[in-house]
Amino acid sequence: MYDNLNAEIGRKGLLKKEIAAKLNISPSALRMKLSGEKRFFIDEAFKLSELLGGHSIEYLFSKEATKWEK
Repeated sequence: MYDNLNAEIGRKGLLKKEIAAKLNISPSALRMKLSGEKRFFIDEAFKLSELLGGHSIEYLFSKEATKWEK
């Protein structure tokens, strides 16, 4: 669902279980959030932005893929 977020996770080479641990959630909760079944909380969005190199939340959580942005 979040193409840019998933792309940046791939570019950074992070494992989803590592990201889940940093967000203090289970890997299955992260999977549901990435698929759009559950929502991300704002503190999780800011933490993801930090983990992924400071990309804007708007870019990471766009519903459609956009050009890479920093």
